[in-house]
Amino acid sequence: MNKSYLIAFAVLVAAILWMLPALTGKNHKDADDTTVAGKNAAAGAHMQAMRVDVMTVTAKKLAAHVVVNGQTQASRVVDLRARTDGKIAKLYFDRGAHVKEGDVIAAMEVEDRQAVLERARALLQQRKREYEVASGLKKQGLGSQVTLETARANLEVAKADVKRAELELSYIKIKAPFDGVLESRMIEQGAYIRKGDSVAQFVDLDPIDITTYVPEGHISRIAVGGPADVDLPSGKKAAGEVFFVASTANTETRTFRVDVRIPNPDHDIAGGMTAKVSFALSAEDAFELPLSALALNDGGIVGVKTVRAAGETADETDRAIAAFVPVQILEEGSQSIWVEGLHDGDSVITLGHEFVTDGQEVVAVIAEAAAPEAPETDMQDNDESAAEEEAEDILR
Repeated sequence: MNKSYLIAFAVLVAAILWMLPALTGKNHKDADDTTVAGKNAAAGAHMQAMRVDVMTVTAKKLAAHVVVNGQTQASRVVDLRARTDGKIAKLYFDRGAHVKEGDVIAAMEVEDRQAVLERARALLQQRKREYEVASGLKKQGLGSQVTLETARANLEVAKADVKRAELELSYIKIKAPFDGVLESRMIEQGAYIRKGDSVAQFVDLDPIDITTYVPEGHISRIAVGGPADVDLPSGKKAAGEVFFVASTANTETRTFRVDVRIPNPDHDIAGGMTAKVSFALSAEDAFELPLSALALNDGGIVGVKTVRAAGETADETDRAIAAFVPVQILEEGSQSIWVEGLHDGDSVITLGHEFVTDGQEVVAVIAEAAAPEAPETDMQDNDESAAEEEAEDILR
């Protein structure tokens, strides 16, 4: 019986000793300490500054070019309209004809216009004689001032009637307003037209204009009178001059209309053709960067990531953080790009910017060209040669 009590007591003591750590919380504390330490270690590893390569930039003068698509169009387009009523008596040119200024394109029938003119001229001669008589009588004191003024008024009316009749007769001839091309003709011989009816469309192709639309980022560097180089689909190249720059942008495309004028004496450039126009922009300060330095922020804005001091205090100036800076692309090359928006002395991240965020602490290293590594094939060949020599020595 005493033996049974002893065994039971021993089991109870063993159970108490086994449960004692859990009851006192020692193991739980050790586990918490271990977990917190692990978390702190992980956080410390995560917060370590990342190494990035940087380059210090300096502004240079860039005379850039912007190339845009354009379309040719006649420098002048005129819709010729009839200035009097009448029947078309004769046509002198067909569509597409090159016509000189003043050439008659079409003529109406004279009808009674010549008779009206002769009558007006005869009446004018009568009014002149009446005025001369009234003037003479007035000088002799035999005529009144009213009679003289009436004769003068009748004379002026007669002169106006002659002028009107002459104009009416001249209106039957439809003439070219300038040197150009008869683009279209809306009349045929025998047709009756009224004053104001469309007769023909006349275009001027020398010089010829090219309409383009330039992005808003470049419009401030293009001015009237500036040069422009034009490439046409035929392979022909021409030098032009800017003669119009719009003051307001297209609300949908945010581009500005810019018109270029080029000589076309042979009329070999037609209207409506596509063309590429290169504008020489005024020189301005720009920064050359490798293409790989470009980045996008969360808003999709193009820029670069730079390195700057974390703050103004002594402790903070020893730390460097990454900072996103938006830039405007001015010109692109095969391996580099020219941008504006930076300042002299800025440190731009050229390698590693993909792995850092805005405001993250970094370790900046000046980028240097890496030394060329020996090809692996050469090293293997040397090792194989040495082994062969060693084998030959052993055999000897």
